[in-house]
Amino acid sequence: MTDLEGLLQKTREFENLGKWREVDEILTSGIEEITGKGEDHPKLADAFNKRGLARRMLAEYDDALDDYQSALRSATENDQRARALIGKADIQRVAEKDFRAAHESLDGAIQYAEAGSLTFAKALDFRGLTSIAEREYTAAIYAYRSARSVSEELYRKTPKDTDVADRHSQILHHLGAAYMIEVEEKLKEPNYGLTEGDGKRLEEASELNLQTLRISQDIKFLHGIYLAVMTIGRIAGIQNDWDKALDNYRKAEEILAKTRYGRAITVVSLLSAEAHLAKGDVGDAERYLDRFRQGFVEGEITQTDKDSLQAKVQKLADLHSRKTPALTRIFNELTDVHKYIKLVR
Repeated sequence: MTDLEGLLQKTREFENLGKWREVDEILTSGIEEITGKGEDHPKLADAFNKRGLARRMLAEYDDALDDYQSALRSATENDQRARALIGKADIQRVAEKDFRAAHESLDGAIQYAEAGSLTFAKALDFRGLTSIAEREYTAAIYAYRSARSVSEELYRKTPKDTDVADRHSQILHHLGAAYMIEVEEKLKEPNYGLTEGDGKRLEEASELNLQTLRISQDIKFLHGIYLAVMTIGRIAGIQNDWDKALDNYRKAEEILAKTRYGRAITVVSLLSAEAHLAKGDVGDAERYLDRFRQGFVEGEITQTDKDSLQAKVQKLADLHSRKTPALTRIFNELTDVHKYIKLVR
């Protein structure tokens, strides 16, 4: 029988590094061998679920959805069915923007998942992500808090379980990010200024992401490190404390420099450039922005990253593209070759 368990274990390192094409290729070899022989395999649904995640991260959404449907058909355990429905909900949220359908899939996942289990916490976590996408921040925070109550208990009992630690750290990050986004939305209102309550909310968001950072460092979860540092820096930016933001970005650089996680390095480079431009440090900004351009050109960030960062890059271009020849060159390349942003000529 094909060693799918071994193949799934083999993908973990590539997953941590964001190398989703390699994850796809490894699992495809095992899936094709099993399906080609018409065999049943207790881990086949797990392989489809993991390959579905890889294809979702590669923005191959139709193929990802097919994999989650295949996982549902081949599942032998309710936990596998629940994870397939969570993956399906993720595609419905990200690619189809069909939030009602996503919630319905998550309803099914919650029914299949054992109460108090890691999959149960993940379904609640994804409920929060879907509510955030709908701009329903109160509902999102409620879902994240419910997920945290489950993951905290699991983490207390099994702190060395990397899957538990990973999910718990992500839930803490998501809750903190929801607090931050809630404040950001208020700041979009005309003449709105930060209140004392907003300040406390932002401090709580920072503390949650510091917890994410500590857990992610313990389990060497690179994407968790990147998310936590990025959010802490973003909060500092809301508070106009760019020195604090840069301090956190430098900490991230030190950690990421020891890895091959180009995605995180590329995004942190853009955030560092933004902070340096805000402080008027144009020379340092040029260096970081050129590193972002390099990662962009070489495909180190996902399409999802590109979409979420596009407005930020456009804003920086509008404000700074004519300040120096180097900045003009960098922004021109993103405009002329990749059609990523538009410049006023």
